[in-house]
Amino acid sequence: MNHIKIWRLFKKIKFYFFVKHINHKYRKEIKNRILKRKCKALNKSYAKEIKDYYNSFGIKIKPYWHHYYSEINGIFSNFYLPEDYFYSTIDLALNKREFGESLMDKNFLDRLFKNIKFPTTVVKNINGYFYNGKNELINYKTAIDLCKKHKKLIIKPSIHTGGGKKVLVFSINKDIIDYNNLTFEQLFSLYNKDFIIQEIVDQHEILKSLNITSLNTLRVMSYFSTDNIFILSSFIRIGGKRKFVDNMSSGGIACGIGLNGNLKEIGYDQNQNQVNKTHDGIEFNNITIPNYQFLMDKIKLLHIQVPYFKLISWDISIDKNSEPVLIEYNLWGQGLNPHQIINGPIFEKYLPEILKISSNFKNGA
Repeated sequence: MNHIKIWRLFKKIKFYFFVKHINHKYRKEIKNRILKRKCKALNKSYAKEIKDYYNSFGIKIKPYWHHYYSEINGIFSNFYLPEDYFYSTIDLALNKREFGESLMDKNFLDRLFKNIKFPTTVVKNINGYFYNGKNELINYKTAIDLCKKHKKLIIKPSIHTGGGKKVLVFSINKDIIDYNNLTFEQLFSLYNKDFIIQEIVDQHEILKSLNITSLNTLRVMSYFSTDNIFILSSFIRIGGKRKFVDNMSSGGIACGIGLNGNLKEIGYDQNQNQVNKTHDGIEFNNITIPNYQFLMDKIKLLHIQVPYFKLISWDISIDKNSEPVLIEYNLWGQGLNPHQIINGPIFEKYLPEILKISSNFKNGA
């Protein structure tokens, strides 16, 4: 057996055990959710219909997610994507992983994407080296001096992040930070390297009204088909009481957005319970996202700039002037469940195309 055949065999074995691991992990999680929620038994004819649909593409799936989603939102469909198959195969088939690690670094977004606003950057740390907002190399002392010119800033890791982890808003009183009375030296040591420090976005009054303490962002999923970009799903994330981050996992709530920018009547909290208003009592169906169609068009233009990735989830804010501000974009671990719970079977129109791509990828792995 030559080296090429050995390498191909190794890849097949590696992929086989990776899929096994993902299947076990996500199936265990969804079965626990079904039990915890005390979902009614899945209708047998519905289950057969789902399996037959996927079998037509040569793909065997477990309809746990169809069961769970339809129980929560009342939408029954064959076109939901099971979470385990999404993360084990589709994720890898649609997005070139070898390009993603560096291109997802928040410190490089302003170089990568054109014609879009970003939060004003004060300091970047890239692999231990400090840069200012103009991407000029600076020293350690200058980095601290730049931060001291501001009253309030936000710091977050620039890579390997998710769920609002290690996102910290801090105020500055001379040399001391209001978070555990840290000095800047201690703060930099806490984050070590690969982080970014930015000014806080002055968000639009409509978004601010939903929860005044958090930056309330839109999560938008776009798909790069054969020759065009399509918006699959969008929803707004609203932070919990006295929280800065808007993630559902941190007590936030989310609500789907219609084609005209109006919020849907029903949203969901972190436990996937239906709610119709914010923590402060503002009803969703009275809210329209400002400049929504312009934002969707902007996302399509952004996606064209990174054709290595067919599926992207964008986190976008809207500033006081109704202009979109790109916070970050996500290529893996995009959070499939919120999209399908909030907006139903978002892949329906493009699912045959996506399943064919993933099936070819799996057979050639």
